Amino acid sequence: MQQTPLHAFRTLALGLALVACLSEASGQWSDAMAPDRMEWTRAMEAYNNNQFALALHAFDQLADQQDPASEALAVATYYAAMSSMSLFHKDASYRIELFITRFPESPLALEARWELANHQYKRRNYNKALEQFLQIRPRELSPERRDELRFKLGHCHFEREQYEEARIQLFDVLELPGPFQATAQYYFSHVAYINNQPQVALDGFQKIANELGFSELVPLYIAQLLHATGQYSELKTYAPTLL
Repeated sequence: MQQTPLHAFRTLALGLALVACLSEASGQWSDAMAPDRMEWTRAMEAYNNNQFALALHAFDQLADQQDPASEALAVATYYAAMSSMSLFHKDASYRIELFITRFPESPLALEARWELANHQYKRRNYNKALEQFLQIRPRELSPERRDELRFKLGHCHFEREQYEEARIQLFDVLELPGPFQATAQYYFSHVAYINNQPQVALDGFQKIANELGFSELVPLYIAQLLHATGQYSELKTYAPTLL
């Protein structure tokens, strides 16, 4: 799981803030607890620096040292699971699902679900990704993540050939400027193409004909759809641009 600088900063800040809250809740750190505090700091720094094997080992050790009822156990278990996922370990999904089951009230539970869904999505396991995304309540997400959720729900449905469900989710993203707009338009138009709605498909494909990543494939659809809708003069003008 490659982190952007902003995500890395938020991750480190969240982890250290949780650790700080834990220390305040249990009183001042004593001299005897100082080595443990250093272990937390080193573990978070390893995670933030993408040293996931080191982070996994450190957080597993910290989890073994925590009281079963403590929030510290939840924090350590979460970051161990995230490290395992970043390393693509076979037990990563199990670790995350176990974390969500054990700590459903943790402020990290939603983030765990989100990361698990995206982990499955990136692996193109759209069945499992959809299962996880459907368990996320949009109102609990930031506006940016709500848009991403709608798009990925639509895409997962599309890959499962659930075209009506895909169309509904993708429609909500079409008018939202952002990183998913053009791709949502592609899949939405493709659904219209499959559903024998050539004019709807044509209108959609024409909107993204010059978008990066679509400029080679989409014009072929446009030419075919111009023919299907009887727009022969437009096709005569358009076809030479494909040569």
